[in-house]
Amino acid sequence: MSPNRTAMTILELLVVVLIIGIVYTFGLFALNKTSVSTSNITLNTLKTSLGASSGGKTITLVCDTDCTTCTTILRDSSNTTSVRLAQKDSLSVHTFDPNGELQKANPVIYSRNGVLKEGCFSYTLNADGTSSHLLLKSGPNYYLYTQNATPIVTQSIETLRNALYLQANYPMTNDDYYAAQ
Repeated sequence: MSPNRTAMTILELLVVVLIIGIVYTFGLFALNKTSVSTSNITLNTLKTSLGASSGGKTITLVCDTDCTTCTTILRDSSNTTSVRLAQKDSLSVHTFDPNGELQKANPVIYSRNGVLKEGCFSYTLNADGTSSHLLLKSGPNYYLYTQNATPIVTQSIETLRNALYLQANYPMTNDDYYAAQ
């Protein structure tokens, strides 16, 4: 090799291309990365855990059809958190029909990245602390999430009715219309 060399050898060129490729790959990965983490929560701490992770924003919990694998979505943010609902018994979602009878709830349909999916349930905790109500059953226990910080845990359907509705107005069969018939 002469001391007045002006061109690169093939080996030097390959090393430069390799370094540029590695830097490009890491840069591309860093730009497309969204914050994703995983946590386990119990049914007793569901609402308080969501409130703690929301950072004062509205947060929605959407659970897949297995009712144990969920995703939290912060409003106006690309951050998502994968959540596992830790319980030993199977989980199902319930609701009261217009006649006051307890029944299993229909699956929810939600959109994730522009794709419609079917899920077990969705639960929204607003920035001001209000939330949608949610009634889950695991084993013999029902977990009712309302405006309270902790869920109402009971095995009694009557306790659930009393928590959701005023007893004087429920069921509606005690008004003048039904008494006249």
